[in-house]
Amino acid sequence: MKNIILLISIFLSFNGFGQLINNLDFKNGIAKFKTGDDISKYKNYLTPVTTRFNTSNLQVYKYTKGDVTHIYGVDINQINLFFCKNKLQMIQLELGLGVEKSAQFTESEFKLLKNKFINNFGVFQKEQSVNNEEDTGGMLLWDASIIRLELIWLKNYQDQFYGGYILLKNKNIEHKCNLSDF
Repeated sequence: MKNIILLISIFLSFNGFGQLINNLDFKNGIAKFKTGDDISKYKNYLTPVTTRFNTSNLQVYKYTKGDVTHIYGVDINQINLFFCKNKLQMIQLELGLGVEKSAQFTESEFKLLKNKFINNFGVFQKEQSVNNEEDTGGMLLWDASIIRLELIWLKNYQDQFYGGYILLKNKNIEHKCNLSDF
């Protein structure tokens, strides 16, 4: 009888953690930004950004309103919004201000966000470490059916740079955008 109760408890625990990843699809965004939003919702607060990501189908903008400045108490340096055919496909929250030591995205802040995301979305599906002569850091990935969430932390020893970002993307819009018939 004790074994059956133990097995049921273990099953319910794993089943609960598996269901948390679906919260990513349910939230469909981060802060006030929801993937699929039309560009007109933000047009008064967007400045074009030139990046390697810009294509005929994908445009990147810096969000300039200034009403979203923190996530779980961690400073957001810049918000970039990626639009495919005027639909919000990807949200990037840049964390840390580079070499300004007073505004760096630290390893402890990375761990704080990691724990918050685990509580909200379950255990990450992929972890990758960076550790070489110049850099150290890590990347965590939560991959739901529609939404992918990445959390990145990087320290550059030479420049004493601590930075990172949160990247949330809608895989369905990305796929349609790549097909160019969206």
